[in-house]
Amino acid sequence: MDYSDSYNKFFNKLKRDNKQKGNVFSTAVGGDYEEMGYIQMQLLRQAGLSENDHVVDVGCGTGRLAYQLAEAKHAQYTGFDVVGEFLKFAKMKCQHSGYRFKRISGTSIPLPDQSANYICFFSVFTHLLHEDSFKYLLSAKDVLKVGGKIIFSFLTYDEDEHWVLFDQMVDNKESTHHNQFVTNHQLEIWAEKLDFQVELLETGSTPFIPLGKPIKLQNGATFDRLGSLGQGVCIYSKT
Repeated sequence: MDYSDSYNKFFNKLKRDNKQKGNVFSTAVGGDYEEMGYIQMQLLRQAGLSENDHVVDVGCGTGRLAYQLAEAKHAQYTGFDVVGEFLKFAKMKCQHSGYRFKRISGTSIPLPDQSANYICFFSVFTHLLHEDSFKYLLSAKDVLKVGGKIIFSFLTYDEDEHWVLFDQMVDNKESTHHNQFVTNHQLEIWAEKLDFQVELLETGSTPFIPLGKPIKLQNGATFDRLGSLGQGVCIYSKT
């Protein structure tokens, strides 16, 4: 399935509805542009990221992870998204010679086999049909180097805090942006079918990402030594 149309419509509506135009590119990815990008970067570092690793960011949005990596002088990054205006903003924020931003359609990552060390899907599988998420993982397996890692966030029925969101979807009579849920066991089955090792499976309710500085989010939440994305996190490794 091609999700380009729905995401572009979502962003166009957001622009019309958002009175503070300067913040629309942060709002489009859930707010906390610098803060969440920093936590994502710290998660990659926890997973073993080194400065010369090639990071591929599928669903890069407006470049919050890319911005943090560029500030940290990380060498190589490729970001993909379906919204052209997101990519233009990301390029403006991350003017780094080793960084590329490209449009993507479908569920295949257009990069050579074994060319990436880390492939990220932050808040991507949370909005896709399961079969499309699995197709992305199949493509990522080809693009990933041996020893490389796939990192993605997810919403799970196994987490009470995520179930609250599902309840809201059930009660909402209007059409909203779709949220997709998984079970923890489902992610273990996917790893087995793909011949990946599950390196990490955190449901997200308890902060677990080591931080180098305190973080305060727009909703008032604060993180001191450990942070969270507000979603579950799974890391697969390719052996």
